[in-house]
Amino acid sequence: MSLPIETPRLLIRPFTRDAEDVEALHAMLSDPEVMRYIGRPPSASLEETRERLEIFIELQERHGYSSWAVTEKSHGEIVGHCGVFPMELKGPEIELGYKIRRDCWNRGYATESVRACLDYSFRELKFDRIVAVVFPENTASRRVLEKCGMIENGVYVHHDIEGTFYEISRCQWPMNLSP
Repeated sequence: MSLPIETPRLLIRPFTRDAEDVEALHAMLSDPEVMRYIGRPPSASLEETRERLEIFIELQERHGYSSWAVTEKSHGEIVGHCGVFPMELKGPEIELGYKIRRDCWNRGYATESVRACLDYSFRELKFDRIVAVVFPENTASRRVLEKCGMIENGVYVHHDIEGTFYEISRCQWPMNLSP
């Protein structure tokens, strides 16, 4: 299996510099509700979003993995992004991250994309362990991680922000689980 990753409803692919990708990403990153539990303010400009997109593209080019565009197969629109990247962009831990457009919440896209990215990361990228950090009060995101087999394992503090630390190893991954 290689990119793009296909699930029953979604196509997960690397971001491009196309205006369509920039605008879709900006719609998510500038939404205060989507960014509520991220630990950084919403994107203030398209230029700021382009800078974030460049990070995704550079990670993909350098490492072969990144945060990828999550598109709905039936209409091709970007509904979110999901993927893995070096924690705090320096590693050595590999972190899972995702965001879904607010108008696409409660449709199962987060769980479907996270399962697919975890499966790809263990099967194709051969990672041994993947971590995630969420705000303790972000119960929806915690539920997604737990449904995908990630296990709570303490607290993680970054820039004086405390988050709940989750992890999963390749040997814990349900290899028979269809994303």
